[in-house]
Amino acid sequence: MESAGFPSHDAESGSALDPHGSEIENERSSEQPGCSFADAAWDKFNWENDLDDLGIYVPKKGPAKITDSGHLILPWHVNMDCCGITKAGQHSDMTGMCQHVMELDLAHNNITSIEEVLRIIRCMPKLTFLNLTSNPLNSSAIATATTNSSGGNTPDVQDDECNVSVTMGVSQSEAGAVPVATSVNNRVNTAVDANPNTETTPTTPISTCSPAASADNNNIPNSAQTTMCTEDGQNSAASSVHPDVFPTVRQLVLNGTCVDWSSIVVLLKMFPSLEELHLSLNNYTSVDLPLHLTYPSLTHLFFNNEDIDTWSQVSGLGRAFPNLRHLYLAGSAITSLDDDGSRMAQLFPCLEMLSLNKTQLKGWDEVDKLRHLPALTDVRVLGIPFLEEQEEKSRREQLVTRLPNIKRLNGSCVKEEERLDAERAFLRLYQDSHYKPDRFFELEKVHGRVNELANVNLKPQTVFSMDIVFDKHRERMEVNAKQTVRDFKKSLQNIAGMPSSKFVLFYLDKETHFGADRMIYPDKKLYSYNLKDGSEFIIEPKH
Repeated sequence: MESAGFPSHDAESGSALDPHGSEIENERSSEQPGCSFADAAWDKFNWENDLDDLGIYVPKKGPAKITDSGHLILPWHVNMDCCGITKAGQHSDMTGMCQHVMELDLAHNNITSIEEVLRIIRCMPKLTFLNLTSNPLNSSAIATATTNSSGGNTPDVQDDECNVSVTMGVSQSEAGAVPVATSVNNRVNTAVDANPNTETTPTTPISTCSPAASADNNNIPNSAQTTMCTEDGQNSAASSVHPDVFPTVRQLVLNGTCVDWSSIVVLLKMFPSLEELHLSLNNYTSVDLPLHLTYPSLTHLFFNNEDIDTWSQVSGLGRAFPNLRHLYLAGSAITSLDDDGSRMAQLFPCLEMLSLNKTQLKGWDEVDKLRHLPALTDVRVLGIPFLEEQEEKSRREQLVTRLPNIKRLNGSCVKEEERLDAERAFLRLYQDSHYKPDRFFELEKVHGRVNELANVNLKPQTVFSMDIVFDKHRERMEVNAKQTVRDFKKSLQNIAGMPSSKFVLFYLDKETHFGADRMIYPDKKLYSYNLKDGSEFIIEPKH
């Protein structure tokens, strides 16, 4: 069967036409101008085009290969960043070459239509990672991508009070409500809950043998397999995957794409099994996700360098992604956290790692609120202005003490010995202060009153009070022991009344009985003579 939206090809063999054949050239000539993914991949990985009879070839991409029939087979990891790609290219070109691709990097290209992205990844049944960083995606086109991409052969998504029902071509009265993903244990979850009152049927039935509907079921969790409708309208026993639902994708990077929140909701439906999502550098000033939207499979969210200034906006992320374990908020304008500790614990019950680097938290009271997060063990708080004003050692001691549950601070482990020393230092810091934080009283019950440390200076003495003796003249002088004999003699020229080359210098240690020691080495440091306060330097003219 031929699906609307891309040209026909051999569905049985899945073989691509010769990229140098006239048929492909004719098809390409009718397309819009711009570099396609298929052409860029062929140019990058087809090393035979670059062979020079006199040169020595060193392959750049070993895993890629060309079959005996002249077809390119891409490796499992494909990096196509900065290739000027604007479109997918011929479907027949990509079907054979992309079957083994698991990681695809399309960063810093010029793709504006999400449909072009879908045309590419439909040919990658094993895809787990997709990077679309810095592609100027058109948000308005994403909302309609699922209905326009395959001539109506897409999931019928119904939103009712922010609850979504996803059905794959069968009415619920016939096959029951089968969401894209329902099991948290399988880490594949639908974007929102199913609506049991909605029945839908596809406008065009999808053939179970269609290449667009086929997938490697071994790589797809059971909870993501859905019921499809055959061409004669009967339910298919095979669990096929719809072309615009990609349950194998676990990591999606949308940094710098500036897609809006309604587009994010659509993309979450397309990728129901995401575990890691990157939404940094998108100029968000708020989190506008539906109140009842839940996406339980997501565990890692990167939300750096956004214009979010209140924790209430961050709370929307916790509401939508209840199983978050790692949350990155570096570079945001957040000044304070939630005053309601129980609400923080409820919205982020699984959060283990939180990055607040280069945020604008106002003071220690905001840091103390991080204790409300029950699972938090890893915190990053570098580059926060009020913390940067603290002395480095004192800053770390206070952070370790105020956050007793953390095991890693700014990327380094917190050992029990360090924590104990930090808690005692914390008690000494505040025990004579009028203001005492709540943590002080908790620690006082554990350690009691801690005595002040003795002020012990282990640095070697560098300045000595010495007597300078010349003839019958005696003068007390402060002498820096780090200077050389040559420099010291020059400083005595005024006392001796002659150049340093005209006199010799002796050191007399009054605590010993070995007599004066002539200082004959000009580059020797004074401290090497084991100087003592009250000892003498004796000046004698040369004869």
